[in-house]
Amino acid sequence: MNSSFVFRQMLIAITCTLVMFDNGFQDGWATPSIPELESEDSNISVTGGQISWIIAFLHVGIAVGPFVAFYLMEKIGRKWTLVCSAVPKILAWLLIAFAPNYWVLYLARFLAGIGSGITLTVTPIYIGEVADKKMRGPMSTTIAVMINVGTLVVYAIGLYVSRMTLALTCLSVPIIFLLTFIWMPESPMYLVKNKRITDAEMVLKWSLVKENVEDELEEIKRYVYRDDDTKQQSIWKNAGEIVSRRGNRKALRITLICFSGLMLSGNVPVLSYQAEIFKRAHLNISTNFSVIGAGLSLVVAGWVCVSIVKFTGKRTLLLISAPFTAFFLAAIALYFTLEEYGAEVDSVNWIPLVCMVGYVVFYALGLDSMAYAYQGEVFPDNVKALSAMICSLFYAILGVVTVQLFQILWDNYDIEVPLWVFAGFTTIMWAIIYVIVPETEGKSLEVIQRELHEEKTTKQIISRASSLIFT
Repeated sequence: MNSSFVFRQMLIAITCTLVMFDNGFQDGWATPSIPELESEDSNISVTGGQISWIIAFLHVGIAVGPFVAFYLMEKIGRKWTLVCSAVPKILAWLLIAFAPNYWVLYLARFLAGIGSGITLTVTPIYIGEVADKKMRGPMSTTIAVMINVGTLVVYAIGLYVSRMTLALTCLSVPIIFLLTFIWMPESPMYLVKNKRITDAEMVLKWSLVKENVEDELEEIKRYVYRDDDTKQQSIWKNAGEIVSRRGNRKALRITLICFSGLMLSGNVPVLSYQAEIFKRAHLNISTNFSVIGAGLSLVVAGWVCVSIVKFTGKRTLLLISAPFTAFFLAAIALYFTLEEYGAEVDSVNWIPLVCMVGYVVFYALGLDSMAYAYQGEVFPDNVKALSAMICSLFYAILGVVTVQLFQILWDNYDIEVPLWVFAGFTTIMWAIIYVIVPETEGKSLEVIQRELHEEKTTKQIISRASSLIFT
């Protein structure tokens, strides 16, 4: 494979996903910040319920962001919509740095969520449309890797500096994104859709590092003009397209299952409250060291995912990731259950740390990455914007629900109960993924659409369900 080709494809992916690096900052911000907010030295007085809403308001904003993205994406393009997402992110970090009370933190997290909602909606689409089919898998999984790296960095810095210093440090990333991504190309599919064929050809020549791009340009034209009569329909008519067409229903089902696997693994509350979990385990090593170790594991596993997805495929990684994620959650839950019933567990208090590392490794290996990858490639162009909005909204709702559910179960029972619940959810999602989610790695967008609209996929689902139940 041409080195210049790989370099330009990954340059696009890394520059584009710098904004996802900031998403990782926001996702991980709560872990080092919760202990500071609860300390006696904090200038902001908060209760446990208020802390859960400080975490959850990020996902309330994420629920709003897709509506903004849906409007802007077709008006100004994928690229400039991503550029606009940096604005609420910059405002959010400034508010976090100087917040005098928890209401300002609510507002800051809400604004951060709007920016994150835009990026979660548009980034998979942008990468899916710019990437060559040979590079789409690694480039799409870069989204989750950059989120994970951002999470690790905010752990490493935030555990040792003040809230203001952390926020002002994080502020640099959306600014760097603005200064670099403006030089990247617009999606060739968006350009073709808007009759800018010459511009699309120039983008393809640059991104693919080849002069003759006629075949690629013709494939994009076939893909974009497949249902040309529906391109300018209203949101309600496009919603009808998703519901009425077999392939679109399958695509939505696949992506919502992947996002369910991602969120019902309990990633948001478990990672946000991991410092509290480690304290509860009475570890003999520093809680800060444990949190950073878990964050580093998240990053390493994400890079492994990027490196091997071309060879293993997305579906295989999901089927490996889900059961092991559930197992390690259940192991942590079992430890705290035995402790609750008076068993002597102090001699094995390393179990929560080891199992937390195992949890984040296998979570990052598949569940964390594949939802974004599938979202960017299974929908036809005429419903891509609406479907991305639906997926991001679904992600946001599950984020709020899982955080509140975790807090309620912990307050009313104990820490092991929400861990058992999410282990059960993840096990169920593994079975559903096995039955329904197909392999798409290495296939062109046109081939994926053709296969989704074929009736044989329904027969495959029935066959897999039968094998799961009766073998």
